[in-house]
Amino acid sequence: MGGNVADARAAVEQILREVGVDYVDSVMLHGIRSAEDFQRREGTLEALCKAKDQGLIRMVGASTHVFTGSAMRACIDDPRIEAILTLANKTGVGLKGGSYEEHMALVREAHRAGKLVIAMKVLGEGYMADEAEEHVRWAFAQPDVDAVNLGTMSRPQIEMAARIASEESVSPAASAGRLEASAPSWSHSTAPAIRGHPGPDHRGLRDAVAPGRSATTAAKPQSRRYPVPARAVRPPPIGDLRGCNRS
Repeated sequence: MGGNVADARAAVEQILREVGVDYVDSVMLHGIRSAEDFQRREGTLEALCKAKDQGLIRMVGASTHVFTGSAMRACIDDPRIEAILTLANKTGVGLKGGSYEEHMALVREAHRAGKLVIAMKVLGEGYMADEAEEHVRWAFAQPDVDAVNLGTMSRPQIEMAARIASEESVSPAASAGRLEASAPSWSHSTAPAIRGHPGPDHRGLRDAVAPGRSATTAAKPQSRRYPVPARAVRPPPIGDLRGCNRS
């Protein structure tokens, strides 16, 4: 999410209306490119914090997309940012603004600061699709990654990712079959994110969604309209996830 205060508030209301719920687990500033870019989003960030204070959002986050360096540093240092969606893959393909080693050190720092770290670009926008199982397993094995955001284009790909997330085996034949049956190959288009390693400060959120493991999505608001489902029932509020920490 980018834009100004009014745009941010309108986007939150649109999400709630179109999904048909009273709150969403997380809304993110989208695609932070640098510390300066982060500073330009101050109005939007404050609007999201206000929406959180009102119980409309449970967690405020930011995505750095393929950028590292000052973009990651700004998100780590601001206590209002509780979740970071960032590039994390085995080789660092696609990363901009710093070295792979420096970036993974920032990922570690973010996690140890209590922020929810969500890995994206795990297959490098499909460049590592031929070794999908190896790279997906790598992502779920990272101790500083709390969730893995995978781009999928078929049900077999989702099933394969779910088996890996559940630490189940995927035979070479089954893996090849899943990829062959899912042509075109893995992509970054649709993004179900499966919780892999809950962070120490987010156990309550994990259990509120689904005990043990959970599924979530992080996506930019869409302009087109969708049918509104039945209203979701709001669960009891989780104390440590209410209100933005501005200290």
